[in-house]
Amino acid sequence: YAAREVVAGEAKVLYRVARFDVNNPYEALHAQLNFVMVMRLLDIDPATVQFVFTDDKVVVGDKDQAIWRALNRAAHPPVFRVPPPAKFPTPRRYDTVIDVNELLSVTSIMKTGSQNEVMKGVSTTLPCKSPLFRDALDAIRGGLGVPPPPPRAGAIRVVWSIRRPYTRVKEKKGGTHVFDPARILQNEDMWLKELKVKLGAGYTLAAHDFGAYTPQQSIAVATHADIFVGVHGAGMVWSAFLPRHGGVVELWGGDKQGRNNHYQHTSALADLFYTALKGKLFGEGASRLAWTQDTVRATADAIKGMPVGRVDKEPVHD
Repeated sequence: YAAREVVAGEAKVLYRVARFDVNNPYEALHAQLNFVMVMRLLDIDPATVQFVFTDDKVVVGDKDQAIWRALNRAAHPPVFRVPPPAKFPTPRRYDTVIDVNELLSVTSIMKTGSQNEVMKGVSTTLPCKSPLFRDALDAIRGGLGVPPPPPRAGAIRVVWSIRRPYTRVKEKKGGTHVFDPARILQNEDMWLKELKVKLGAGYTLAAHDFGAYTPQQSIAVATHADIFVGVHGAGMVWSAFLPRHGGVVELWGGDKQGRNNHYQHTSALADLFYTALKGKLFGEGASRLAWTQDTVRATADAIKGMPVGRVDKEPVHD
């Protein structure tokens, strides 16, 4: 799918989808992954697809729309239910009509509710890697014009995901507002300095506020990194775009104490190494996380324990 030659032509497939959450890139990715799987299953050229968003979310949210435009190579502008377009497309007959309701947009191979012994849901570790998942990520990356990962060389590149207030779309009312998330690290600048010292030579450390980035910027950062580190939150989803056999270190604390495995799942599917730091790193229930030297030391040790890029090591998720 990601590598196939796509030539924009007449829209032949009407793909009607009710999106679930245009502000949360992890939740939005479910419906986008499902689209890629449907295209593969039915052998449909994505450039022949006309998207119609049947949800009640207003026509805002450029970040979410950018991903959808990438998926059909921007061959046909999407049609929105809210508000109705000033001029509807000329009526025509489509070869295929595919309907995806909101219930089907909140789950995917990233998060299954199956009781199967292999795949039990978000509270269970997922042991499977998926070439299809990486193929879907490559399709998004390529559609956004982000080059593939360059060869690894030199120091190990570590990315820290910042959590801070960011602008969200008011899905049903229009406009935007500033959202103040939980689990923000206190004295983050000092944290980064201390972590850099603990990592020592051989590592670079760069902090990125993914909430302020476009999808192109977020994916480009992950594509050029080796290890992705951060406190649990939606920004961790960009770690899936790391080069194969990259590493993910997820920190838990505050109002989230490791009761779901979203980013263990994406790491397994994308063939990445993954480590979760749980326990009393930050204490319970705090919206602002206070760290100690023990927190810094544990994080640095987890980063250094990542065998990124080694051809003799395969990520194992059990």
